Amino acid sequence: MDRRRKTVPAADHDEALQRYLIFKAEVLNEPLKAPELTLAMYVDVYLPKLKSTVSARTYASYEQTARKHLVPALGTLPLAAITQTHILDLQKALKDKGLAPATIFGYINVLLLLLHRAVDIFQLLDAFPIKTRLKRRKPRGPSNELQDAELRRFLGVFLNAKAFHADIRRRWQEASARAAKRGTDIRRFGGPRVPGSAAAKEHYARFRWLHPLFVVAVETGLRRGDLLALRWRSVNIAARRLTVRMEKTRKDVQIPLSKACLKALAECKQRGVQNDRVFSDEAGNPISEIRLRRTFLLARRLAGIATYRFHDLRHQFGTNLSRRGVPIQAICQVMGHHSVTQTERYVHASEADFQAVLRAVDR
Repeated sequence: MDRRRKTVPAADHDEALQRYLIFKAEVLNEPLKAPELTLAMYVDVYLPKLKSTVSARTYASYEQTARKHLVPALGTLPLAAITQTHILDLQKALKDKGLAPATIFGYINVLLLLLHRAVDIFQLLDAFPIKTRLKRRKPRGPSNELQDAELRRFLGVFLNAKAFHADIRRRWQEASARAAKRGTDIRRFGGPRVPGSAAAKEHYARFRWLHPLFVVAVETGLRRGDLLALRWRSVNIAARRLTVRMEKTRKDVQIPLSKACLKALAECKQRGVQNDRVFSDEAGNPISEIRLRRTFLLARRLAGIATYRFHDLRHQFGTNLSRRGVPIQAICQVMGHHSVTQTERYVHASEADFQAVLRAVDR
């Protein structure tokens, strides 16, 4: 037999015993017994085993939530002893910290998911420990969808070089000039680039480069990760169809391509970047998320739009389809949702819809 040895820190005897049981289970490749298995031990041993079942981003979210919020609050409890009362106490504690309802809802969902996996996948529990159905409702997200004129203005800023350079000039003029901490040189703080300089022109070119990406985002409703990972093999120009497996749900979805979307894709194709990615930077490398975020925030500011998130482009897609009379079942399919209930959160009535209802009730 091989001897296995491992040294780990522990705050006290109880924690040392827990870590010993974890190590023993790993060596023997046996599941820990449910009465001995606390939430902290479960997270240490079994959470990494879920890594292959979800995306890297989702797993990172699970791990951060579990280790930062769930384990400190409930880590010493055996899995089978976690009750609705413990969850309600956790909700109150998170609320007292000033966390938003949507954030709290997400943390509780991670806890429930881990408990379900303990029953369904790892078979550590004979039954789900929480017997009473939790009364909770996910808060509805903000309705940030743009009207048609606002959306045209948002996408139009990418093609308006004059307005872009005028903004650089304005910010340069508003920037404060003051002496640097060292030396006698005067430096200008607050302005981006010198108006009319090569750097300013290059800045606009980089900004303009991402215009097709935002058009495709609005016209397909793809999430940010799916958008950045989109490949040409998923695009069928002749059939006007986009087939993609969504990273979050692992669901294959077919999305019709609008004329505006086809035009944006054609622009990307004509750039001649030698790789299979639909969206690449000028050197053919993947577009970084930080560049995408900075470009989005700049476009939002130039368009004069205060509250708008990148994910709202996906909401915009569903809302636009709803405004044009597409049945919600069809919207559900092209957005890759598992149920119509999910789609209802993405579809909001517009002012035109309200006026239509008003005319109807006046008849």
